[in-house]
Amino acid sequence: MNHQFRTLLEDFENNYGDIPYHCEVRWLSRGKVLDRFFDLREEIAMFMEMKEKAVAELQDAKWISDLAFLTDLTNHLNELNVSLQGKRQIITQMYDEILAFKMKLRLWERQLQNNNSDHFPKLASIKHSPSQRDLKEYSEILLELHEQFESRFKDLEVLASQFDIFVRPFSINIDSVPSTLQLELIDLQCDREQKDKFLNKENLRDFYQKFPHLRFLRLNQQAANILSMFGTTYLCEQIFSVMKLRKHGQTSNLSQENLKAVLR
Repeated sequence: MNHQFRTLLEDFENNYGDIPYHCEVRWLSRGKVLDRFFDLREEIAMFMEMKEKAVAELQDAKWISDLAFLTDLTNHLNELNVSLQGKRQIITQMYDEILAFKMKLRLWERQLQNNNSDHFPKLASIKHSPSQRDLKEYSEILLELHEQFESRFKDLEVLASQFDIFVRPFSINIDSVPSTLQLELIDLQCDREQKDKFLNKENLRDFYQKFPHLRFLRLNQQAANILSMFGTTYLCEQIFSVMKLRKHGQTSNLSQENLKAVLR
């Protein structure tokens, strides 16, 4: 049946050669499957009718509308997921990405309430425009998702003031920071050499790695704490992958001490 479906797509000169099947494990791959399924929904419906196994949902305007919204939203979430990956990501960068996404959710919520689906291309592309009732329902889903983001990342809100000092130490208002850091921040902001290094840095990590820690003990400690924070499981997953590659059939005799050395 799979071969017959590919032949049908070739007959229609479709840009896709098939639907990916073996992607059930990874979140991003699931999103790609959903995206491909939406784009091929008409061909899939036609193929199933030819096989006398028609899928009623593929003829249901409301179901198609829901599918379009789900596909668009999943794509947005996938983009956020990708932006949070990477070896040298700092938690402040990830926090900024989360803040931006929460603002986008509120924007999309307002726009859908006003019958504007500009940021939901799949939803905007369907032949039968979704009703106002449907758009309101989608808007409420975005509101609920925003509330979930607020709840899940509320612990980071407590660290927001520390992040501000870390990211913009030369422009932050001295009166807004804890008294334990005020004197060091005044000295730092008046240090033209350090300011020049900050302005010409490639990234924050490099700046703080060369930071005069003996002169700015408290600022250095706070920066070290922020740089050591795990903002994502990406590094953990990467370590597990490395350890799995090391522990295979040819290295089954590795001792615990050997594995600890590899882990370090």
